[in-house]
Amino acid sequence: MDASLYKTLRTSRGYKYRYYASRSPVGKPTLLLLHGFPCTSYAWHNQVKFFNPLGYGVIVPDLLGYGGTDKPVNVADYRLKLMVMDMMEILRHERVEKVIAIGHDWGSALVSRIANYYERDPRFLGFGFMALSYFVPTPDFDISAFGEITKAMGGREIFGYWGFFAEENAGKVIEAHAESFLSILFAADVNMVLKYVGGFGALKRWVSSNQKTAFSPWLTDKEKRNFFDPILSGGLSAPLCWYKTFAYKHTPKDDAEIPFENYIIKKPVFFGAALRDATCTPAMGHAIHAQCCPNTTTVEIDSDHWLLSAAPDKCNRALLKWIETL
Repeated sequence: MDASLYKTLRTSRGYKYRYYASRSPVGKPTLLLLHGFPCTSYAWHNQVKFFNPLGYGVIVPDLLGYGGTDKPVNVADYRLKLMVMDMMEILRHERVEKVIAIGHDWGSALVSRIANYYERDPRFLGFGFMALSYFVPTPDFDISAFGEITKAMGGREIFGYWGFFAEENAGKVIEAHAESFLSILFAADVNMVLKYVGGFGALKRWVSSNQKTAFSPWLTDKEKRNFFDPILSGGLSAPLCWYKTFAYKHTPKDDAEIPFENYIIKKPVFFGAALRDATCTPAMGHAIHAQCCPNTTTVEIDSDHWLLSAAPDKCNRALLKWIETL
């Protein structure tokens, strides 16, 4: 991604965002691409390289806590409602008239709230979700109940790592054993992820004992540097606030104010389901979209959670085919 196309904007609540921005030279829509944990805007570099030459505008922020964007550690500042406001300020600053918001992982959760608050805004043509499906508002969120519900739905422990991430010192523990943490999160063997990320308490034991496993083959030495260096240089305490804002019930309090009719997303939706995703399972995504997103186009991609990098050609072609229908 061309470093000269990165900009900065200080939003009205005082935080500086760094983001990549390129305008469409031919009036095509702008793609707002939102990354997940633990990534930066670089996670979308394969998509930027694909869509820019096709004439689409592209805006890709380093989200709050990541990369060149500010990294507060006040958990309440990571309420999805507030970060939606930040994204809208970037769009206004860039004078975007037609936009398609697409997220991966936590970026999908942020796209979900953009849809909940702004679906009726004529600027938005559609909403895309990669790996993590549409994230329904959860005013009654409870971390223990969440784990049990998802276990019942998936038939196994899936989100056991949330408890560890919500601990006050989790960031410091991870930073002390960064390679161990990253190797299991980006493991070549998805069965290792199932066992040591999804299980309750398993990830903390893995990291604390400094265990390691082989990285996914797409993570060359160069890609490791591009992915991990900006994350590790900024630390993990700030990014973990994305989890803590749910665990501490900041975002759920905001979700309680979203009208129930806004839970249903009627505009066109894309769901890129990663068939070998250990945590964001396609089955759960399919069920959510069947209930809440009646105009969904679903494409199943033979990949693990990191489909944007593990299967970029398939992701790009599927997204383009959907975008061309809007």
